[in-house]
Amino acid sequence: FNYLGRFRVDETAGPWTLAGGSSVVATGFHPDTPLRHALSVTPVTEDHADGPRLVADWLWADGILGETEVRELAESWYAALRALVAHADMPAAGGHTPSDLPLVALSQEEIDEIEHAEDGPEGTPVTDVLPLTAMQRGMLFQAEFDQRGTDLYTLQVAADLIGVVDADALEEALAALLDRHPGLAGAFHHRDSGAPVSVLRSGVRVPLRRVDLSGLAPAERQAEVDRLAETDRLLRFDMARPPLMRWALVRLDDERHRLVWTLHHILVDGWSMPVLVRELLACYQGGDAAGTLPHAVPFRTYLSWLADQDHGAAKEAWAASLAGLEEPTLLCGAAPDRLPVEPGSVSLRLTSEEIAGLAGFAARQGLTTNTVFQGGWAVLLGRLTGRSDVLFGSTVSTRPAALPGVETIIGPFLNTLPVRVVLDPAESVGAFLLRVQDTQSALRDFDHLGLAEMLGGNPALAGSGEPFDTALVFENFPLAEAAGTVANAAADGQGGLRIAGVTARDARHYPLSLVVLPGREFEVRFDYAPDLLTRDEVAAVAERLRRLLLDLAAAPGRRLGGLDVLTGDETALLRKWNDTASPSDVGFPGGVVERVRGFALASPTATAVADGEHEVSYASLVRWSDELAGRLTASGVGTGSLVAVLAEPGAAFVGSVLGILQAGAAWVPLDVGAPVARIASLVADSGARCLLVGPGCESLAAEVLSLAGDGLGTLETAAGFEDVREAPDGLAQPLGLPDDLAYVIFTSGSTGRPKGAMVHRSGMENHLLAKVEDLGLGSGDRVVQNAPVTFDVSVWQMLAPLVVGGTVRVVPREVAADPAALFGVVSAEDVSILEVVPSLLRATLEAWDSAGATADAGGLRRLVVTGEALPADLCDRWWGYFPGIPLVNAYGPTECSDDVTHAVLHAGDRPGGRVPIGAAVRNTFLYVLGDELRPVPVGTAGELYVGGAGVGRGYLADAAKTSATFVADPFAEAPGARMYRTGDRVVRRPDGQLEFVERRDHQVKVRGHRIELGEIEAALRLLPQVADAAVVTVKDLSQATRLVAYVVAPDAEDLTGARAALAEVLPEYMVPSVWAALPALPLTAHGKVDRKALPDPAGAADTTAARARREGRDPVERALCEVFAEVLGVDAVGIDDNFFALGGDSISSIRVVGRARAHGIVITPRDVFGHRTPLALAAVVTAAPAVQPARQAGQPAPAPHAPLLELSEDEMDELDIELES
Repeated sequence: FNYLGRFRVDETAGPWTLAGGSSVVATGFHPDTPLRHALSVTPVTEDHADGPRLVADWLWADGILGETEVRELAESWYAALRALVAHADMPAAGGHTPSDLPLVALSQEEIDEIEHAEDGPEGTPVTDVLPLTAMQRGMLFQAEFDQRGTDLYTLQVAADLIGVVDADALEEALAALLDRHPGLAGAFHHRDSGAPVSVLRSGVRVPLRRVDLSGLAPAERQAEVDRLAETDRLLRFDMARPPLMRWALVRLDDERHRLVWTLHHILVDGWSMPVLVRELLACYQGGDAAGTLPHAVPFRTYLSWLADQDHGAAKEAWAASLAGLEEPTLLCGAAPDRLPVEPGSVSLRLTSEEIAGLAGFAARQGLTTNTVFQGGWAVLLGRLTGRSDVLFGSTVSTRPAALPGVETIIGPFLNTLPVRVVLDPAESVGAFLLRVQDTQSALRDFDHLGLAEMLGGNPALAGSGEPFDTALVFENFPLAEAAGTVANAAADGQGGLRIAGVTARDARHYPLSLVVLPGREFEVRFDYAPDLLTRDEVAAVAERLRRLLLDLAAAPGRRLGGLDVLTGDETALLRKWNDTASPSDVGFPGGVVERVRGFALASPTATAVADGEHEVSYASLVRWSDELAGRLTASGVGTGSLVAVLAEPGAAFVGSVLGILQAGAAWVPLDVGAPVARIASLVADSGARCLLVGPGCESLAAEVLSLAGDGLGTLETAAGFEDVREAPDGLAQPLGLPDDLAYVIFTSGSTGRPKGAMVHRSGMENHLLAKVEDLGLGSGDRVVQNAPVTFDVSVWQMLAPLVVGGTVRVVPREVAADPAALFGVVSAEDVSILEVVPSLLRATLEAWDSAGATADAGGLRRLVVTGEALPADLCDRWWGYFPGIPLVNAYGPTECSDDVTHAVLHAGDRPGGRVPIGAAVRNTFLYVLGDELRPVPVGTAGELYVGGAGVGRGYLADAAKTSATFVADPFAEAPGARMYRTGDRVVRRPDGQLEFVERRDHQVKVRGHRIELGEIEAALRLLPQVADAAVVTVKDLSQATRLVAYVVAPDAEDLTGARAALAEVLPEYMVPSVWAALPALPLTAHGKVDRKALPDPAGAADTTAARARREGRDPVERALCEVFAEVLGVDAVGIDDNFFALGGDSISSIRVVGRARAHGIVITPRDVFGHRTPLALAAVVTAAPAVQPARQAGQPAPAPHAPLLELSEDEMDELDIELES
């Protein structure tokens, strides 16, 4: 006895299959061959199209046994087998064993659990347990993920039955349908391992719900039918309890009924539905019609075929196809825990001429229509996401042609394949589409693999959530139309029912699905999630696809980069938003100096600059700057010269700027707090003609000169200002033309050396006028200059008030960094305009919140926020204190004369998500561009390019960087115009305002300073303690941006030396606050640093402080340790731990002050900088009065804490006289 197993027999007799007329066990023995046994039995199971067959070959020695004896033995054996099967089907037989269920690996305990589960209706024993296909697993997950939402995989088909309907016969036909196709009675069981299986039962019935609406008026009847169908469709199935379908028969009149069939998509695909409708009507009609139905091939036949496929080869093919794809392609960015919602739908219908054009194009190029649509969608998706390597889904039928009878199998032959398309702008349309088609054809034999397995070979996609959120479905047969056609063909000539009004409702899992419905009326249906996309947005996508498809067909030789996806209306709207020409001049007649001198003539005693030490009038300021201009000119400074300014912020710095401009030169600001070596390097790189030295900076200047080399002249500014009360006269005529340089500001450079951005006078003046117009500046305004002088923001802060006759209030660096001191100046000195970076604003709000400090903004009219992305929560928190003070979100690169956008935000705006950075300021053009410098659609991320009056001259002495960043403006009317490539990705909103998305490169903003991470990395690699380095940014608990340095160092035990050495060459804001030592930097397959693979800085941070930590010894020390840990986001801090070594910076020091005040401890940011450990701080703090609760907006400020004084009557009279004067 030798059982050979189970084999598939193919009636088509293809290669490497058994022909239908042959037997697996044909022996082919010669009659004279000696036998080893008197009787040999060789059985085998053969899978045919009509089902499995057991075949046995009986071979005997005729000298011992006769044929009659052998036949009797064979018939007895078959009878015994039949008896065994009959017994096994009886409940008393004890149920199934693992050998009965060969497609799933179940233990006997699991089988017993399934058979005894109470999921199935009574009297419906388990007949089979099957594995799930990949698509079924996905559908089951979606169905069970969240029971609160809509199950998008609920399918509903409804049709009018024309003729007399026998409801009882119809219900019997439904039962016969389930008996023919056991898979329709399936439900799903989760094993202890979590892996689900499909459980089939016999005897499952679907009750036919009967509803009579014939008594209603026609309009009411139709409305009630629609309501019943919709209610049934929205009712979820219990995936563990069969049947996963419902039937309803609605009587409309004697000759017309509405049959509504609701079922789960996990049971069937679109192909199955016409087959089922045809079989249903045949079973209903009975007799010959039912007898003509072919043998029903079960879905388990496909599952058996699927198990035999080479999954290893399929995984390798998909891994190769997706290699190098670095990120998902997400158009909508839905949250992973989002509840599914009822989809909306937008239809795009192509005209007969358009259909003919596409079909002819596809035929001439040897393409399928599906390929044309896939290619068109790939191009559009690339434009909509700003990517050149895109991924989307394609839902396909997986019915294998090699499987006999597959066209009659009822089941979910569906799969979603990842379609990866690389977009090369230089490739021709024809070559591109052929490549797409060839790529998909090469993967066709591997479409049986599950999506997760397909993605498993790509680390960037495996387990990353949704790898894409758009899908394209090319339906070769519309479901409703096919069902009606097949059913009526079956009814013809048999006097049976006819079908009319067939409708089908299904839904798609992805937020945006394109369903292509070919036919006489070619339609593309866009099913979308209305909670993520609006109908107008989807309609715009549909119109863009139409235009793109027609462009593809019109010119197969055209380059992909030359295709335009904007509609005519969108192009006109972009032009309108860039119509920013101002009716006034770009700058001032005679320039800034002449403008300021005008106010010196008109209002000589009005205060121009106040810095806490000086109240300088316009007349005094002009006299001072004119004297300086004369000295500069005498020293050889003139038009085109650069003058480096080494001075603290104050009236002397403002006067120096005016004097340099009057001499026709440009200023180069230097940071007096930067390392001496860096200052000297910038002076040398600038090629400055002269170093202008402010009061108190003489010794620093000497150190700088010793490093910068000989040949640099120096001038020292006057220490004070002469009290001039009369209008100046006889001043020299200012030099300089609009195209001459105004200033050069050095910004961080990716190669390790800063870049000197050159700004001309007309650009500077246009920006000053933009601030004047958009902030409504006038002579009564008092504007704080709190930005560092090396920050481009300082330019407008010190000059914009002067060109309208207002006052500049310069604050020293320590005040600028201390919210309490800064807003003390604002409230006490009637400041009307203040500008801060978001991180300082957050620290200020936290100080007010935690310490209950008085939030007093005095006469502030506007708070300008710049330098970093502005989070929406800061807007709301600000308006919680001051709902009447608008915020102005400003954005702009140094290379474009500072801000190029302003967004004025009021308390009622409630930005919600990303806060807009606004629209273009005067004489400025903003372009959001993709590949080939083509404008991207509204709502699509692209790179921001800036054109117009503010675009600077380029980078000082660096033609290569200039030409790479300052490019020809193809949209400008003026010949030779250039635009600046910002490197920022933005989105334009439907109202024309921009939103900042991200940087394209490794440039970041930290506390308002623009930093190239590459410059820090280059500086680190020059240190002897560091072999290699990578720098990234992280958000701390307060959402402030902090720099993290990952270093490969020979001595990884102590990074303190490297940190100190870096501080000698870089300014404080560029020194990373968190350090982590690694044995090596992780690399991508291309040999680049894999920044995504860098470990969590909290887990890899420098552990040099792991020595014995001393705890606080008294309440003040313990409170300060707690404050340090809370602000820095570390587990514990000892009294000897250095605040800055643990990652602190100037902004976080402000938060320490606020948190300490909540503990009743009064310190200042200066204290934190001077006494850097809890131990040292505890020695200098003083206990604060009882902490006051935070004052709400609109409440009067509490009286300051001060001792009461008893004054005599003479003292009071004297005080009155002083107040009156």
